[in-house]
Amino acid sequence: MTKNQIELNKKILQLEEKSLEYKTRLFNAKELSKMEYDDALVRVSIVKKRISDLSSILQESINWLSFYTGEKYDTDNIKVSDIKISDFDTNAFQDYTKSITWKIHENYIKKKELELYVAKRTNYPKINAYTKYYLYGSDGTSYRDSLKDIKSSNLTVGLSMNTMLFDGMKNRANIGKVKLELQQLHVERDKAMAEFMAKLASMRSNLIYLNQQKAENDKILTNLKDKEKSTKRLVAKRLMTPIDENDVMVSILEQQIEFEKNRITYDAITKGIQILTTEY
Repeated sequence: MTKNQIELNKKILQLEEKSLEYKTRLFNAKELSKMEYDDALVRVSIVKKRISDLSSILQESINWLSFYTGEKYDTDNIKVSDIKISDFDTNAFQDYTKSITWKIHENYIKKKELELYVAKRTNYPKINAYTKYYLYGSDGTSYRDSLKDIKSSNLTVGLSMNTMLFDGMKNRANIGKVKLELQQLHVERDKAMAEFMAKLASMRSNLIYLNQQKAENDKILTNLKDKEKSTKRLVAKRLMTPIDENDVMVSILEQQIEFEKNRITYDAITKGIQILTTEY
């Protein structure tokens, strides 16, 4: 997190400023070269700029958060909780047909297939069946009596067929157009899935690389902490200077920053894979 990186860099700045104080006294006493003194000044400036850049990033993030929540936040008083380690298995997803990318393109294809089916049916002849049953009755004096006198007299059953002999090739052209659109949708789906699988493979490869980096970082950090203990003993015996001790502590903090960056990137990629492979 940016907040954590700022705090670690502030600790580095304190150490670099202490080293600068020592080196300033040595330089004034003609016991340190101008180049070494300038190097100490540059190191302090670099850390200050790094803190400034990170603070700007943090402030921008806070501004966006305030925009969405309507709340005001003080960057100096914000406490950042540790990111919970995700138990999501990034290698579990294998069936790409369950991805949202596949489902979206399949829906487009099914709609176009239905459109093609409807277009083809337009050329089919339309057959209608009908039945007519005629009843007759009459009475010259009473309408009611005429209803009582009704008798069946005729039954007619028939079929009718309508077909379009020529429509100027309009529907055939429409069918050809829909077929081409359907083929294009298949191509787009296959292309989208190829990009999907390539992106997923790339993200998984990045996680492997980050795991390797984490292992290397852990080794370096362990070695630096051992070196810190040795340096403190030598400083106590005046065989090394406080500047040497500060340099080791700075290296440790810089490794912690690298660990923080690694963890953030790892968690972000893991979350990205989880979103990408969500099944629908």
